[in-house]
Amino acid sequence: MCDLLEKILHILGKMDWMALTQGIAGIWMAVVATIALNTWRRQIKAKKHVDFLDELTDTVHVLVLRRI
Repeated sequence: MCDLLEKILHILGKMDWMALTQGIAGIWMAVVATIALNTWRRQIKAKKHVDFLDELTDTVHVLVLRRI
């Protein structure tokens, strides 16, 4: 057990922690960017729906006013 622990500590001591941290940070930034772009896409789609409903409401309002 002690030999195994020493081997693990030796391997961990030789690792390039800065490169590992940079790699993890790069992956994390890609995940955050993907989430942000998907949210932005959903917001644009929702805005198009709201604009359509607004135009529809205005058109119906004009039609109702003409009938009166």
